Amino acid sequence: MTSAAKVSKKTHDDSLRCLLIPVVDMEILLPNTVVAEITVTGETNHINNLPEWIIDYFAWRGIDIPLISFNKLVEKGVDTGNRVAVLNTLAKDGKNSFVGISISGIPRTINISPDMIEYSSKGTDGNSNNSAVLATMLLEDKEVIVPDLDYLHKRLEQLVN
Repeated sequence: MTSAAKVSKKTHDDSLRCLLIPVVDMEILLPNTVVAEITVTGETNHINNLPEWIIDYFAWRGIDIPLISFNKLVEKGVDTGNRVAVLNTLAKDGKNSFVGISISGIPRTINISPDMIEYSSKGTDGNSNNSAVLATMLLEDKEVIVPDLDYLHKRLEQLVN
């Protein structure tokens, strides 16, 4: 193996393919494997007495999944998006295997390497009062949010039980 091939392999192994997903006035960063599909908001099924951060449930591939307002979950305003990022969750029992997050634009793919990331000066979550945010980072001189998917799954699980 040539040294150029070794360098190329090392760079590839150290990077993570991610999506930068626009959510009104912020962007969230997720590994590409977490996102099952980007789709338009279809017909919703209104369910009464949902928490404010759940917009509604909507039909996706024959199942009803919750449509989340990440902005409301982190208390940063309202959603105006007409697209949905359908995410794989951490559910092992088949319930709530997917969740939709309302998004306001078209996500873009980015390969993230450790040298591209700087933690924000605001701290590891940018808002110490919000458990939905795992970290706030500076990426290409722009602040991005890494959501805590485990926390989101636990909140959804509480609603089902």
